[in-house]
Amino acid sequence: GHGAHDPGAVGPNQVREKDVNLDVAQKIARALAPRVAGRVTLTRDTDVFLSLKERVEVAKDVKADLFISIHANSSGSRRRHLATGTEIYFFSAPSDEDARLAERMEGGPFDPKAEGIDPVLWDLMLAGNVVESHKLANAVISLLPRAIGLPNRGVKSARFYVMYYGVMSNFPSILVELGFISSQADRKKL
Repeated sequence: GHGAHDPGAVGPNQVREKDVNLDVAQKIARALAPRVAGRVTLTRDTDVFLSLKERVEVAKDVKADLFISIHANSSGSRRRHLATGTEIYFFSAPSDEDARLAERMEGGPFDPKAEGIDPVLWDLMLAGNVVESHKLANAVISLLPRAIGLPNRGVKSARFYVMYYGVMSNFPSILVELGFISSQADRKKL
C-alpha cells in the first residue's frame, strides 16, 4: 500500500507506512518465490505511487490467483500509543465501526454500480468469494501475529477497493494490517 507522494500513516520519528509496506512485501516475495508453483508479483517493488485502480490492473494483467494488500495501521486517538496488534480484512460488509472508518480512510467502500457491475451479479460473485477469502484471512491471522510478536486483533471485513478484483475473478483477496505504526512497540517490530 501507498508509495511515492502518498506516505500512508506516519508514525513518531517519521516512520512512514509506505516504507514499512514495501520492505515487508519485498521480504515476503523473496520468501515465497521458491515455495509457490507460480510467480510472485508485487504491485510495486520501488517507491512509486499506484492508484487503487492501477493496483487492481496489475492483478488483472498477471491473472492473479491470490491478492494480499499489505499495510500498517494507525490510531488517531489521544491514546494512539496504546493501540496494538495485527488484523486481517476480507471483502464483505464492514464487520464493525472500526472497519467502516477504515473503509472511509482508504478511499471509501467499493461500489459495484460505480464500476458498471450489475448488483445482482455482484452479490452472486461475492457470495462465492467470501468463503475462500475468509479462509485465507483466518490462515494468515493464525500465524502472523505470533510470528511478529503482536496481539491478534482478529479477522474483520470491509469493502476495500483493492480487493474487489478478487471477488470479480473468484480468487481470495485480503488486506493485512501488520501492526500500528502509531505504537512504539509495534513500530519497532514492523
